[in-house]
Amino acid sequence: MNRPIAFKLEMAVIIAFIFASFSAFTIAPAGAAEKSPKPKVTNSKGAKSESNIDYRTALERYRADKATYNELRRGINKVFKIAITGAKRVEREANLTAQTQMQKRKNMVGKQESIMAAIVTRDSAIEALGEPPVRPAGPRKFKRP
Repeated sequence: MNRPIAFKLEMAVIIAFIFASFSAFTIAPAGAAEKSPKPKVTNSKGAKSESNIDYRTALERYRADKATYNELRRGINKVFKIAITGAKRVEREANLTAQTQMQKRKNMVGKQESIMAAIVTRDSAIEALGEPPVRPAGPRKFKRP
């Protein structure tokens, strides 16, 4: 029967997603340790330069968060593609030995169940990531009196 193979495939996908989510949060980005914060430069413009500096730091933080978010999404999608190709491969291998149309139909249903489980797992993993980072608003423009 294909049920045990499909179950093993679903469990492998779930374990892979869990592993990917934990490893993504424990591994720091490659350039994170090398960068040092830029010193704040103040000039005679005062508050205007401070708001620019605040915006720049917020923009740098946004870019780092966005890169991390995209990296995690790529990892989730990579595991999803592996699960889908695995389900197709299992069905193809099972159809090689299938004699009747009923056996082939069972193989197809097993593939569909595995794909649906992979979709649900991928969607829940993406939902667990949360919303993507939002770009910060630009620095406040000062009007002359």
